[in-house]
Amino acid sequence: MDRFRVIPALFAASLVALFVGLPYVTSFSPDSWTMFELAKTVGRDFFHANTAREYTSGSEYSSAFAPLWPVLVAPFIRLTGSIQGSYVAAFAAYVGFALAAEQLGRRVFTQRGVGLLSALLLLRFLGIRSELGGGRSIPFYLLELALLGTLLLDVGRASQRRLVLLGMVTGALVMTRFDALPAALVLLLGIPLLGVRGLRWLVVAGGFAFAISPWVAYSLNHFHAPFATDNRSVALALDPNAFVFDFHFRPALTVRDAPGAWILKVIGHVPTIATSIVGAVMESVFLPLLAPFVLWRAHRDGMQRPPLVPHSALVLLLLVVLAPIAGYVITGYDDHRYYTASIWLLEFLAVGYVMRGDERVDRRVAIAFAAAGFILSAVVMRFAFARDSQALARERFDQVPIDSLVRCLRQAGGQPADAVWFRGSHVVNPFKFGALTEWRVLPNPSNWMRLDAVERRAFLDKYGAVFVVGERGSTDEFAGRPAVSVDCAMPVRRFVDARP
Repeated sequence: MDRFRVIPALFAASLVALFVGLPYVTSFSPDSWTMFELAKTVGRDFFHANTAREYTSGSEYSSAFAPLWPVLVAPFIRLTGSIQGSYVAAFAAYVGFALAAEQLGRRVFTQRGVGLLSALLLLRFLGIRSELGGGRSIPFYLLELALLGTLLLDVGRASQRRLVLLGMVTGALVMTRFDALPAALVLLLGIPLLGVRGLRWLVVAGGFAFAISPWVAYSLNHFHAPFATDNRSVALALDPNAFVFDFHFRPALTVRDAPGAWILKVIGHVPTIATSIVGAVMESVFLPLLAPFVLWRAHRDGMQRPPLVPHSALVLLLLVVLAPIAGYVITGYDDHRYYTASIWLLEFLAVGYVMRGDERVDRRVAIAFAAAGFILSAVVMRFAFARDSQALARERFDQVPIDSLVRCLRQAGGQPADAVWFRGSHVVNPFKFGALTEWRVLPNPSNWMRLDAVERRAFLDKYGAVFVVGERGSTDEFAGRPAVSVDCAMPVRRFVDARP
């Protein structure tokens, strides 16, 4: 059987199975709900956030996420009328990525099926499944990277139109994920080695600048900074446990205060990130499984073996994909999903290398990997999480607790402009509540337990907390502010000194 018929069929079957099954094995994350909330602001008061995420800036406008994905998701949300639109958009982006990867594979390896097989194997990785299930941005980021790889091929002879497009796609990477900024810098510094110099380099840089210019204008307007991102405070902080949800009444110490201590902090992150990378590779399953086949192929072909990376453009693309790791070392972010793009490109190169050779042997290897990818990504995943499916589905679709809390708050005289402080997320997800109701929401600061009474009171006063939802804490927990219980099935209190 022609492998090019088998691989697309298995890829399509896997994607359909995941599309149907993921709502029952995953839930929308806080990031998913924030992106949904921001997508609803497109065409209105752009990026005005009801749910506070940036206590370091104090602004009601968000720099928590790059704007391109919420903008692209907005039509899907309007079409479906719910957050399910972001879920559909993520799957549509992944289909586009698979097709772009296939085109790149044909150009690089002159073989059909390489790109689709790499996209199929990637579906086994938990990081991409959580992104698809949560309707987040990495599937679209992968699409951009696959397009970028195609644009980089023979870029030294590219037309000015293609160079502009290259710069714009590079800018789109950053407008999709802020952690792609190091990737963009690597590309701009690396393309002269591919023959793009002088005025031609300026054309690429101009396309990049044009793509990021809307965010520069937004940042200057709302944050008085040329490029706002909530990761900045974490990157500059001396505290190794700094997080974007931290609240600081007094200015936090940064690299400017003690550069040496900051360097030690960054060095201290290296073992954590290294361990995370190893964990992500092992979690991918297929990347370590492909390694023996790459070695087998190299041994079989001896001195006549083709290079693993057959184009210098792909060397640059690999450096671009790996560049964001530098940012993770600085911030200490170690979520496995951050390495999704790196795992895909390495699997793509390994698959392409193995499939370039004896057609009969390589066809069998490719079909075997495709079948294993289908089984592990679609079949095993569904049964592995079956026991949690009811609870996860209920959390994903149930709006009864949200409506119940709104009724309680309104009966207590509240209105959407009143800030509701959530002491935790075990009663109602604060991000879901803010996104669906458009009430003003204050998630609990991540450093709350390290704040003293003065700092806690400053937080409540600065953000005008009127209600508190969650544990029925003591007066000390509420920083000395008296609060009375609200008649509600869940623990809700109203501060007696809040505005009438």
